[in-house]
Amino acid sequence: MSIIEKAIKDTMSAGGIGPSFSKLTWWIIAGVVVFLAIYGSYFTVDRHEVGIVTRWGAIRYTVGPGLHFKVPIADTATMYRTDIRAFQLSKVNTYTIDNQELDAVFTVNYRIAVEQAERIFREVPDFEQRLSTLTLDRFKAEVGKVNVTDIASRRGDVGKRVFDVLHQDAQRFFGLEVTDFQINNIDYTPQFRQAVDQAAIAKTLVERAEQLKRQAEVDADSKRITAIGEANAIRERARGDADGNLLRAQAEAQAIIKLKGEAEAAAIAAQAMALQGNPGLIELRRAERWDGKLPSQLLGTAPIPFMPIPPVTTPTR
Repeated sequence: MSIIEKAIKDTMSAGGIGPSFSKLTWWIIAGVVVFLAIYGSYFTVDRHEVGIVTRWGAIRYTVGPGLHFKVPIADTATMYRTDIRAFQLSKVNTYTIDNQELDAVFTVNYRIAVEQAERIFREVPDFEQRLSTLTLDRFKAEVGKVNVTDIASRRGDVGKRVFDVLHQDAQRFFGLEVTDFQINNIDYTPQFRQAVDQAAIAKTLVERAEQLKRQAEVDADSKRITAIGEANAIRERARGDADGNLLRAQAEAQAIIKLKGEAEAAAIAAQAMALQGNPGLIELRRAERWDGKLPSQLLGTAPIPFMPIPPVTTPTR
């Protein structure tokens, strides 16, 4: 009889179970025990895992991906994921530097380096809970450095500062590598949202008034330019009309002068021809222009008009 069969038989006898158990029953029980012993003698480590093998609680060695063997019952294999993992914290309540309350949602990505697996097994088996607590503390510290009005526009800067501090402290305290930190959402109090809405409405009204003012200035400039253009056009048209009238008047005057000159020339030519044909015509013109009065004074030997004096002849001796 094998040791296993003897142990099982003694156990059955102590519990009041008699020899009614058949030999087949003993073999079934022995097979189960052997199966469990064989099944507990190996384990498999996945591609993104690292295994810590302990014997009665003490670390023996670290193994990578693949099939591995261990002593049943005495040895225990604990697996740690080495790929990037993430956890999210919601409704994280904190205050800004100006004592404004807000709730935030953020996500932390981290991984366990293979060389840090034994340290994490020994020192921080609850590493994710500790990382969560550390993240809360560092996040609240950074948010407490900014005003609530700047938190939205500077969310990226706040997230980067939290990541830098968290990356350093998580590695130093826990042996964890933080690969990313993202602020997913920020929720303000109803009072603050109402104040922001009112400020946004006031800002919109001011911007609208400024826009209307600029538009009015543009319209005024446009009208002024149009008026100047129209005035210039009217002035140019008037100047053109005046220049045209002047040119026409000058042309007409030149034509009149020309005609008058031609008429006078023709009259002079006619008079010249008349004088040539009738020398007494000059005396006739003079007589036509005489008013019938004799001069009141006669000087010297001046002749009396229209009274010719025959020449004096000196008698010859």
